[in-house]
Amino acid sequence: MLLKPPFQKPQITIKVLFLQIISPVDAASFNSALQEYWGMQNIYLTKTARQALWLILSSIKPEPGSEVIVSSFTPVVVPLAAMKAGCQPVFCDVIQDGFVMSPEDAEKKVTKKTIAIVMPYSFGCFSDIEKFTALARKHNLILIEDCAQTLKGKYKDKYIGFNADFGIWSFGISKNIGSLNGGAFWYHDRHKKGVEKAMAKFLLNNKPKHNIFDHFRASGVPFINTRFGYWLLRPIIDYYQRGRETSRSIGYDTAEFDSALTNFEAALCHRQLNRYDHVYQRRKMNYQIYENELKNLVKFPSQPFEFEPDYLYAPILVEQQVRARLLNQFQNTLVSDINFAYINELDVLKGISFNTPNRLRVQDEYLLLTLHHSDKLTRKIARQLKLAIIKFSK
Repeated sequence: MLLKPPFQKPQITIKVLFLQIISPVDAASFNSALQEYWGMQNIYLTKTARQALWLILSSIKPEPGSEVIVSSFTPVVVPLAAMKAGCQPVFCDVIQDGFVMSPEDAEKKVTKKTIAIVMPYSFGCFSDIEKFTALARKHNLILIEDCAQTLKGKYKDKYIGFNADFGIWSFGISKNIGSLNGGAFWYHDRHKKGVEKAMAKFLLNNKPKHNIFDHFRASGVPFINTRFGYWLLRPIIDYYQRGRETSRSIGYDTAEFDSALTNFEAALCHRQLNRYDHVYQRRKMNYQIYENELKNLVKFPSQPFEFEPDYLYAPILVEQQVRARLLNQFQNTLVSDINFAYINELDVLKGISFNTPNRLRVQDEYLLLTLHHSDKLTRKIARQLKLAIIKFSK
């Protein structure tokens, strides 16, 4: 592969942009579409998932010093959202040889100051909702399902995200429906009063900010999706991502919290939702291709039979030495390691305990495989990785 395919592939296409021009839709239409898709009400749209988490925590009016248990293997925006709401993040370890929070370690982290648990389905993997629900009830805690990396996953024939007090989703450019911006949250009826009051205050003070740059960015996505476009623009993309990570190391970007979702952003999310079942089937098929080719060489996450996953990527665990060589040869093309490791290096989080040995091991052994290509190209990638893993294991 002379020009290697990009690891990320936002699903915005020329057709999606054209449809928005000839038949525009707005945020209210997208909200209605989500409610119909999941068969649920009590859904609010937000600019991002981190904004959704901040609004949820703000709606329960935390006391100063309140603690929120979050995964130690998570994007930095999760603890930053908790801090913006006036809470202290407490980091929980992951399960052994897995990517999701350990309910046993979470219980050890509960104190008199704990008010909530943010339970993620990292990379679309199963998180033990029944154990976390029991834990939340035992200690009278708010349980928030973080579904930022899943959309269509089900447990016991019920969509995940609707099993606790709240559920949050992301529609960002690298997420399941791959739009520009967008998030949403669902709330249980028992939280209706607090949520509606918080949202009314937010929408009164924070109007949608229309940014012409978003239109140009959306128009450029179909070109960037190609191998040539990604190869040509990769230095610019990498520079942009480094800049965003640097800004987050200083603190949270208020623009990502303090503006409402625009109709243009919501419309792109709506178009993506309309075609998501096709995307879901392709990713499901490609995951099976990787499993068939690599199952004897790497570890895939184990899932209960009652769980229907909606994988954003195919996450695997591989020996540390092999992983390093794979990243050196295929980083951001055939494999990636979306970096959660630097979360404990941020200035704003210094002084917070990271007693999470499972996480330390997992972050040195995990890789992500892309699922967005055709089945033909995915088979080629799987075979190329298989040969490389065999070679690097010697």
